[in-house]
Amino acid sequence: MGNDQFDWVEEARDLSKAARSDAEFYEMAAEELLDPAHRLVVDFACGGGGMAIALAATARRRRQDVTVMGVDAHPEVYADAAGAHPDITFVEGTFETGATKLRQVIGSAPDLIWARGAVHHADDEQAALDTLAATLAPGGVLAIAEGGTTAAHLPAHLGIGEPGLHSRLNAATHRHARRKLSKLKPMPYGWGVGLRNAGLVETRTRNILVDKPAPLEGADLDFVIGKFAKQLGWAREFLDADDIAAWERLLDPDDTAWLGHRDDLFYLAAASIHIGEKPLEG
Repeated sequence: MGNDQFDWVEEARDLSKAARSDAEFYEMAAEELLDPAHRLVVDFACGGGGMAIALAATARRRRQDVTVMGVDAHPEVYADAAGAHPDITFVEGTFETGATKLRQVIGSAPDLIWARGAVHHADDEQAALDTLAATLAPGGVLAIAEGGTTAAHLPAHLGIGEPGLHSRLNAATHRHARRKLSKLKPMPYGWGVGLRNAGLVETRTRNILVDKPAPLEGADLDFVIGKFAKQLGWAREFLDADDIAAWERLLDPDDTAWLGHRDDLFYLAAASIHIGEKPLEG
């Protein structure tokens, strides 16, 4: 998916953790997006299958007869979800093959396509939106979860390193991402415009607040610590030596400063969902 050279196979374990950590967000989104008339819904670029799991749970709770599918270019990333949720169909597919092939992989034209954090990895973002929109059934809905606010997890003063470690790590990560994505073709306009350019109507944006107060535990704590470790690996060259030394201590389970010992980690962010509908034929 795109030329950003992410190794999604190696990402499989982290994507499964992320799906568990973000379960509440997916449940809220599924509750709002699943329409009683929907019969086929797709979690596209599903990763650990978080949205597919939430859509299936919502359908069961409503006693709604709907087929839920997860689609990803790398079967390894959804292997755990497929084993744990036999009621969900997982298949290999990508928007890079075009709408006709994607419909064939799915088996029909879906009533809802959800894609979180996927389109910005495409070689051409607008072309990816065009493909997903063309794959929909008439009257179908495309929901793209992209953007929002940068998640906050830590107080500014940690008692180690200079204040603002988290914000400087985020800034360095953005520098890394800009370089990684420099060969891609991002849209020179917002997601709503992109959806309209793809022929969709009734476009709108829904912002969902993700608020998990301190202390984080279990999958949430594992996810945040793992996220910091991944960011440090990406952004190390853009950080000064003092910040790197502080992060290495914070991420070392054998160090007294390890983040896992703290009770003040939290998760606060607003996630943006951009929605458009395909016009009815005729």
